Amino acid sequence: DAVQKVTDVAQGRFAKLLGVRAPMNVTLASKDFMQIIDVAVEFLGVAEALGKHRCLSLRTTLANQIKAFIREQHTSVSAKLATALESETWVAVNAPKRFQRLVDRLITGDVKVSNEEGDVDDEVSSIAVVVGDGRYRTVKSAMMMIQLLADDLLLAKQLPTFATEVTHCVIDLLKQYNTSVCQLILGAGAMQVSKLKSITAKHLALAQQSISLVAAVIADLKTPTCELVDGPKRFLLEQEFDRSLRDLKLHKSEIHEKLVSIMRDRVEFHLHNLSSIIETLNAEEQHDAVVASPTEFSTALTKEMGTLRRVISELLSEDDQRDILGRVGAESASMIVAKLAELMSSIEANLFTLTRITADIESILQAMKSFPMSEAHVVPLEALFDALSSAAPPPQTSSVDQPDSVAASNDEEETA
Repeated sequence: DAVQKVTDVAQGRFAKLLGVRAPMNVTLASKDFMQIIDVAVEFLGVAEALGKHRCLSLRTTLANQIKAFIREQHTSVSAKLATALESETWVAVNAPKRFQRLVDRLITGDVKVSNEEGDVDDEVSSIAVVVGDGRYRTVKSAMMMIQLLADDLLLAKQLPTFATEVTHCVIDLLKQYNTSVCQLILGAGAMQVSKLKSITAKHLALAQQSISLVAAVIADLKTPTCELVDGPKRFLLEQEFDRSLRDLKLHKSEIHEKLVSIMRDRVEFHLHNLSSIIETLNAEEQHDAVVASPTEFSTALTKEMGTLRRVISELLSEDDQRDILGRVGAESASMIVAKLAELMSSIEANLFTLTRITADIESILQAMKSFPMSEAHVVPLEALFDALSSAAPPPQTSSVDQPDSVAASNDEEETA
């Protein structure tokens, strides 16, 4: 009885001490807070063994304080992520080796307290983060997001009884990151908060890579995280992870659609100007020697196509390149063929116009050789070129060299 009374008084005093320090404890760094929890758990083990009963007062106080700490940590982390995203300039950064090791451990669930500060290996970095078979270019906010996910998984492992609460924080972070990136890039919010002059194809591509990196990590992180939770809650959390992954993939497809729509809008713009170009050509005096040089219609269009192709090729995976550039090429070819069919009578009315427009189509076909298009989408444009070429006499060699459309636009990016 005496031992039980001593343990009861001791656990009551401990619980009171924790209660007094609660406002300070919940704001501690995770490492410092866990030291307090470890001491409390060790005390509980000894006190309950000696007293032959559970120290309910201390356990209740400890549980409440852990829950408060998790809430406080999540609020702090969420604010930190929001600040990072608002200050994000959407410029690709290299990933230190330490970060790659973090990703490797994270996808296997083998996270631990890091002691790698000042590691010499951090002087060496890679332009891409590797997750499985994928390579991802990244930005600062995406690297922070991955670090926050690792911190939460570590906390869930250290506090397995509260893994459900921590996992909900992980899912909330995923929703926050996905929504914020969408608002900043697809919603053009970065033009206000980050003072970007415009949202370019490069910004879109880097946003896609950031989203893809998080999605790739989460796909592997789902299992080790949900394994920490037992019972029906585990199934519900798995569903939440699946929903977050679907949202990330939907966001990625919307970025692809935006990149395609950029080029669609530019093709429409140049095709709209083509009518006036043809009228100007028809009004010019006839030349004895017809020079086969492209008009500003194709020179501007192929330059912009080259810019998009260069950005996409530098940043995105081969599968993503095929998806975006294949659709861009197919839609562009279809739109050009349809518009020229409408203007064919005006084109064929003037030999000078016919020769120049034929040179335009040849230039566009040359530019599209680097696009991963199916033959079926190229054939109508080739047929149009053959029809125009057969109607026009052999032209003189152009005094203007045909530029490589891909290399013509190293300093420009198409804006969304």
